[in-house]
Amino acid sequence: MKEKNTIKSYLNSFTLGVTIGIFISIFINYLLKTNYYMMPTPTFVNKLGSHLATFVSVITFGLIGVFSNLSSFVFEKEEWSLLKATIIHFVLLQVLILVIGYVFDWLSYYFIMVLPISIFVYVVIWTITYFYYKKEIGKLKAKI
Repeated sequence: MKEKNTIKSYLNSFTLGVTIGIFISIFINYLLKTNYYMMPTPTFVNKLGSHLATFVSVITFGLIGVFSNLSSFVFEKEEWSLLKATIIHFVLLQVLILVIGYVFDWLSYYFIMVLPISIFVYVVIWTITYFYYKKEIGKLKAKI
């Protein structure tokens, strides 16, 4: 299995968080049929300016990825079922996203989209991770 608490794993988590965040913002722009691409909300841009608001948004997307990595400790609790660990991990991420969404004023613009998009992205990543580790476990069993 992969080592989780390394600089490389945190950089990978950060990069994945940025990538997913940017794709989500592109998707939201598509749904809203905006005339131009905007990552931060206009209100957030008014508070910080365009460049700083974009920079802070990108860094925040990366930190959400790192938090997701750090909070995956719930899957290591052997006494918890996979369902329980998944629900707790999802709730932890949702709380973080809602707090950040409130601070960055995402919720006033995208509130109706936050939960469905979060669920979709979470399910996709969870499914990919599940099958990856299932395959890795199969390889380990084959060596025994």
